[in-house]
Amino acid sequence: MNILSARSSVFEGMFSSKMVEHETGIVNISGISHEVFSAILEFIYTDRCPNLSSLAVAIAPAAHRYLMTDLMNICEEELIEQWFTFTNIFERLKLADLHSLTNLKSKCLHFIVLELEEVLEL
Repeated sequence: MNILSARSSVFEGMFSSKMVEHETGIVNISGISHEVFSAILEFIYTDRCPNLSSLAVAIAPAAHRYLMTDLMNICEEELIEQWFTFTNIFERLKLADLHSLTNLKSKCLHFIVLELEEVLEL
């Protein structure tokens, strides 16, 4: 519990208050796939995130949900490094806006402005 609390203020709140998680030591995780949560746990314990290139889109919202700023930043960097395409730009922009990924949002908007004529044809 201590390492979870140290890496996430959400977990810290669960374990330091009179919430059920504090009483039982059990946290029920919902809405996150096993693969994504396994990657998050590996990051919590090792500072490494396996399969980040393929999972960044799914990990970023979970990192935001658990207020894991370091992991959010790593996901944002990965998403910025990946190619923007006309098929993924609006998904990436929505993700950035919903989860406070300001650098990613800026890069998406920049791409849209540069490619405005083609984007309007979509």
